[in-house]
Amino acid sequence: MRLEIRINELPKLQADTMGHWSVRSRYRKRWHKLVADAIFALPNWREFHGREAEDATPWDRAAIVITRHSSGRVPDADNLAYSAKCLLDGLVRATVLVDDSPDHVEVKYLHEKAKPGAGFVTISVEPR
Repeated sequence: MRLEIRINELPKLQADTMGHWSVRSRYRKRWHKLVADAIFALPNWREFHGREAEDATPWDRAAIVITRHSSGRVPDADNLAYSAKCLLDGLVRATVLVDDSPDHVEVKYLHEKAKPGAGFVTISVEPR
């Protein structure tokens, strides 16, 4: 079973733009919640989890594709990976993944052009 979600916002590309640690913490928590909300909004999320979210068994290994749909310049690989960190952490917190380390996930970062002001991110997760 493949999990496909879309979030109609774009995570930041650079770590140094957020300043104080408390601002970074709020930012990460917000993105963790956006990921969880997108998963729980899926019509088949109970089928995906197999039971209630609190009792879910996360996937031990998964292939993940994170695609940033944005206008402007194409981000470099480092910025794409940085912007996806909060998304991967959100998948762990939402009990989709056991861990986001290389032992558990293979991640591919992509970029596609979008109309100005209409950016979004998609996440595809498939168990291995």
